[in-house]
Amino acid sequence: MIIKIDNNYKPQPRKSVSLKKSNVNSSESFEDIVFSSAIRNEEIEEISKKLDEIEGKLEREFSSQIVEEYKELIRDLIKKLNSLANVIEKSSSRSKDKKLKVIVFADGKLKEILEKMVKEHISKATLMSISTELKGIIMSILA
Repeated sequence: MIIKIDNNYKPQPRKSVSLKKSNVNSSESFEDIVFSSAIRNEEIEEISKKLDEIEGKLEREFSSQIVEEYKELIRDLIKKLNSLANVIEKSSSRSKDKKLKVIVFADGKLKEILEKMVKEHISKATLMSISTELKGIIMSILA
């Protein structure tokens, strides 16, 4: 019996087998996405109703406190719309680009408007026209 020994032979390292559960694709199911989207839509509707109320207050009485409330609601609305954009990104493939672009546009427009409000004391009429423009942007996002 002749046995040849290869001096360059290196055994393959043994792989250990894990018995722990692995995270198998932890993405949300379609039903979860739709349900969370519906909840966010309800929250957005609530915020838009509050915005309408505050706009009514601004028509009657223009004060910095009401403007601050208005700005805070707009911030909340943008946060909700951004979370809605994440849901749109997960659930749709082609139409998301348009909606995400609209959200980015609305966010940039909002920043511009809020900077104007802080730097200059804009009149009620200007604020009302801006709020109408914001409503249009929001409606186009939700459409």
